Amino acid sequence: MKGLTNFTSPAYKNLLTEMCKKINVDPETIDFKKEGWFTEHTWTKEQENEYRDWLNEQLYNNRALVREISTLGYFANRKRIESLVDQFILMYGWRTKSV
Repeated sequence: MKGLTNFTSPAYKNLLTEMCKKINVDPETIDFKKEGWFTEHTWTKEQENEYRDWLNEQLYNNRALVREISTLGYFANRKRIESLVDQFILMYGWRTKSV
């Protein structure tokens, strides 16, 4: 995965905005340049899975987006995209609430 250095790019902004929507947080209130910004909120496993499904579809249907956020290129198959989504959520997803 390419490093997330430009959180203000349209591609990343869309991904992060949707992530915020899943937990009802205004993305304008988060400083995405601050180290550890993703530890400031939590989501349920259900919210995480909904985001995972959404992100899988976004990446599968938009190969330019895959190319922008990773080194997979246009020919990534479903399995590689799922792996990319897992990696994205692991690195930048909200903390999961304990039940």
